[in-house]
Amino acid sequence: AMQQRGKVVMGVRSDQPGLGFQDATTGQYTGFDVEIARLVAAQLGFGADKVEYKVVPSAAREDTIERGEIDYMVGTYTINDNRKQRVSFAGPYYVAGQDLMVKADNSAITGPETLKGANARVCSVSGSTPAKTITQYVDQGNIVLFDVYSKCADALRNGQVEAVTTDNVILSGLVSTSQGAFKLDRKSTRLNSSHITI
Repeated sequence: AMQQRGKVVMGVRSDQPGLGFQDATTGQYTGFDVEIARLVAAQLGFGADKVEYKVVPSAAREDTIERGEIDYMVGTYTINDNRKQRVSFAGPYYVAGQDLMVKADNSAITGPETLKGANARVCSVSGSTPAKTITQYVDQGNIVLFDVYSKCADALRNGQVEAVTTDNVILSGLVSTSQGAFKLDRKSTRLNSSHITI
């Protein structure tokens, strides 16, 4: 299909600094996952001018792949048995731990076990493994879900939530671009991984 079309359509993220990020000014995609996606395209014989990027939110990954809207997805994406029934995985090429991001001055949250005591509202992304995992530590009513992590960062900044949870590598990118507003608690709760998904 890619050969007939003459290009690769790859699923990427656009709001994860350091992994998959789209510059608002130039429209260019950058980051580790984007580079992995480009390397795969090059190995398949497609140069940078033969690559089309499609931003795919977490909750739509399997559907987008099954409908043939993308050739492959490269991004933070945990391999699990339910997903294996719908899509095929190559990898992992990176293994990450789930973590919490809080405001830099927050001393009440020092790990997932402190979330209930702090009556913390925690943000994650719909359809993600971290959103399911955090239910062990937070009452369902205190979980706030969005379609992308940049909205979770905004919710943390404006006080709508007290913590954001996902892969530590995603959170590290958000912390690095927060001008010192956020920090990680460094208490990973489980391993997740990133891979190419077709």
